[in-house]
Amino acid sequence: MNYLFDYDSQSQSIMKSDTTGGGRTVFASNWRNVHAMTMHNGFLLIAADTSIYSMNPQDASFTTVTQNWSLIRALVSDGQFLYILVENASNGGWYRFDVANKKHDQIYRANIFNAASAIWVSQSSQAAGHGASSSSVLQGQASKTSSDGYYGLSERVGCLWNNNAYYMATILAYLGNETYDIVYDDGTKSRTKFSDMLPCLNAKSMQVGQPVMAVWKSQGQLYGGKIAAINDETAIVNWDDGTAGTPVSWQDIVEKPSSKYGVGKRVASLWSGSDYYMAVIREDFGNKKYRILYDDGTNSEANESQFLPLLKPEMYKEGIKVLAVWQSKGKLYAGKIQEVYSHGALVKWYDGSAPSEARWDSIVLHPD
Repeated sequence: MNYLFDYDSQSQSIMKSDTTGGGRTVFASNWRNVHAMTMHNGFLLIAADTSIYSMNPQDASFTTVTQNWSLIRALVSDGQFLYILVENASNGGWYRFDVANKKHDQIYRANIFNAASAIWVSQSSQAAGHGASSSSVLQGQASKTSSDGYYGLSERVGCLWNNNAYYMATILAYLGNETYDIVYDDGTKSRTKFSDMLPCLNAKSMQVGQPVMAVWKSQGQLYGGKIAAINDETAIVNWDDGTAGTPVSWQDIVEKPSSKYGVGKRVASLWSGSDYYMAVIREDFGNKKYRILYDDGTNSEANESQFLPLLKPEMYKEGIKVLAVWQSKGKLYAGKIQEVYSHGALVKWYDGSAPSEARWDSIVLHPD
């Protein structure tokens, strides 16, 4: 065969290249979500969505080989079996598939795979050619852990909740795109991003004097403190509010997040009484003190305790109580979200004013 096949995601087409110099042309169009391809016994096998198809490399006719898989990251053939790399939090791993008999068995299990692993496997198998053995296909580390930027099934983590506080949770499933299904210690289930999660610590990653967040007499809520002593399965945490040190299980201690406030960050800042105004942080003095510039041009100094942070748009839902800017130079008023848009939200104001729109950079969660 003097042809090579690849997928063009922009045109959603399978491309065919003549290795003798005939150029690259569209071979089959209207193929969406193709994740992997390989040659197997003279046919082009294509993983698209949750199915695998067999295509005739001469006329582009095709049939369905197998269906109802999770996300397929790679296909590799050794001439006898097809090896399928599946990304799934509960049953991910390598599967050996008998194309003729439509049977498969799992030969390597791991909860999470990412695109980089699949690319590495595809490259190694391509270099090996069709005679690659199953052992060469399975070389290398295919799974990732939290130290690499991923979390595993049943792993304990600290997760950011809508009230801007962290609570302990357990990973239920990895959904791809750095998104996870989790269950908090109080039984609440949620969906969250990797960027809103904190990894648990253990004896090897703890140091006396290290700033942490840990559970203290609550259903999983995390509070700031420092490690005072490290024991077999617990650590003594001295709390930031001055409360005497208490023992906390390792599975309830996480890394303390870096400050969510920095120069250039937009925040709602308490001015006087209970009035908040939008501002931008201009200078960090250290010790949680900042110089800020309000939207009306006023310069001021403020403590971190006066701030309410902007949240990611996906955290806002209809009915959530918020503070938002309404026809003023940055002053925030209380209301609740009535509709969510791509650029902001329609806010129903508690003072009876007609609902109006506010941009995401002018909405924060209500502090109550």
